[in-house]
Amino acid sequence: MAHRPGTTGPTGPTGPTGLTGLVDAWLDGYAVSRQLPVRRHDGVAEIEVASGGRRLEVVVTEPGPALLDATLRRLVGTDDVWVTVLTAAPWAPQPPDGVRVQVDDEVLMTLDLASLASSGDTTRAVVEEHGDRARAVILDGDGDGDGGGGGDGVAAVGWVALTGPPGSTTAVADRVWTAETHRRRGLGRDVMRSLQGWAHTRGARRGVLAASVEGQALYAGLGWRVAARMTSFAGSGDRP
Repeated sequence: MAHRPGTTGPTGPTGPTGLTGLVDAWLDGYAVSRQLPVRRHDGVAEIEVASGGRRLEVVVTEPGPALLDATLRRLVGTDDVWVTVLTAAPWAPQPPDGVRVQVDDEVLMTLDLASLASSGDTTRAVVEEHGDRARAVILDGDGDGDGGGGGDGVAAVGWVALTGPPGSTTAVADRVWTAETHRRRGLGRDVMRSLQGWAHTRGARRGVLAASVEGQALYAGLGWRVAARMTSFAGSGDRP
């Protein structure tokens, strides 16, 4: 049976209470990764994304019916604002008139970084540090000798940002991408292993990321598990 936001879902570290803290850590890391501020008020978080056709993204976690309805109604008459709802269990959204489901196949995933064993394994990715965040990149031609792009293009890349105090630091992976001509060569796996290793050596003991449907198999193969379902809504641009 599908759960509505605000109803009882799975218990434990990713249940209703733990999920809020996980989402907060994800948002804080996302903000560090992309150098964007997060505003929180009245049970919602807001980020001025200004990319991907979005000006603003509003995030709510396990909202009650009143908060969900009020937040979704903010979308009526807009075409550049998204609302993303995170729930610990699947649910059947029924948006109000003037609002549509934009994306319903993404998930929030988490990884126990504390269980990662330090090793001398190497990857093809080069890690570039930028304070509390880092970028792992593999250049065209670095992977298997047949890049065919002259060696100066990006074949795969990803970011990770650290958030939280020492002892409970969370690593948030973001913008992990592989060029279409370089897919199915393990480059994304190498990027993620490098990001995870960098974060682990700097004290992060938990990882979190938002995964598109295309990336979920990659992350699952590295031990990441689904913590929440993500449903994003947008306005139709017309008032009902």
